[in-house]
Amino acid sequence: MKKYQRIVLAGTFDHLHLGHQSFIKTALDHSLSASCGLTTGWANNSKLLASEIESFKQRYHYLNKFLAKNGFLARIKVFPLNDPYGSAVADDFDAIAATQDSLKGAKAVNKKRRAKGLKPLPIIIVDLVKAKDKKNISSTRIRLGQINRQGLVYQQSLTKSVLYLPLSQRPYFKKPIGQLLTGDNLNLSWASTKALRLYQNTKPALIITVGDITTQALFLNQIPVNLAIVDHRCQRQPIAKNFHLKLKQQADFFNQTKNYPGTIYLNAVNVLNQALNKILKSGQKGLIEVDGEEDLLVLPLILLSPLNTAIFYGQPHQGLVAVKVTERLKNKVFKLISKFK
Repeated sequence: MKKYQRIVLAGTFDHLHLGHQSFIKTALDHSLSASCGLTTGWANNSKLLASEIESFKQRYHYLNKFLAKNGFLARIKVFPLNDPYGSAVADDFDAIAATQDSLKGAKAVNKKRRAKGLKPLPIIIVDLVKAKDKKNISSTRIRLGQINRQGLVYQQSLTKSVLYLPLSQRPYFKKPIGQLLTGDNLNLSWASTKALRLYQNTKPALIITVGDITTQALFLNQIPVNLAIVDHRCQRQPIAKNFHLKLKQQADFFNQTKNYPGTIYLNAVNVLNQALNKILKSGQKGLIEVDGEEDLLVLPLILLSPLNTAIFYGQPHQGLVAVKVTERLKNKVFKLISKFK
């Protein structure tokens, strides 16, 4: 027997994950039926990386897909939640479901109900679901690129002090990971023009360049780079340092790290991660100089960067590669890292 006839719950349900699924299932464990408020744009303004929150249409689609897959469509009604209260302060519900993150909102609903002469609703607290690092799964962490929807922590593949790429695997990693923007490898004006067009069309969360010529190409078209990673070389040959002096002058912060050819150093990973955190918190622009070679650092950058980050790097004798960081690409790179020793 269910304790309640009708329960109400609400959320943004962005990048629908295991925690959302548990929330809905637990609410239905307590009640015969439920009404689920799906927030509209008003709820997004204060959230981190709000620009990367899925549209209402996308969130509604994935929520209904989950409900249909689990046979819940007959028991739960989804409605647009256009303010913090919705029908929870008007309709005759028996209870309200919340997590610790949304408990404040549930209490606000009850306060509003009392003001309208309605009885406050019993609050069913649903436990938050933990990711593999024992921290809570959340849409914010997914948008930040830290975890996937099942709670896999991407950075956990980067805990060894040094990762070596075996010689047998090197031909595979010479293929472009993203979209190749063709252009002369030493004069990238054409490729950089394509990069500018790509930037204008996609509005990435962050822009990162890996490589000296690539960084120069984007600066040529005044594309706002959040983080530049250079090693003072082009195809392992030293290049003039005048541009690097300009980079340092324009950067808000500057770091150095070691990363030798064919490797990914944990210290380099930590420097990248610290730089990304600083950029996300303060909006500052960063420059990292690598003693060694920066090519393979594209991989940890994909794992560490927020969704919809654009990473540009050079493809020898061909042009630029534009990488859009997505959930699918992160999962792919997580598996690629396992090929390192």
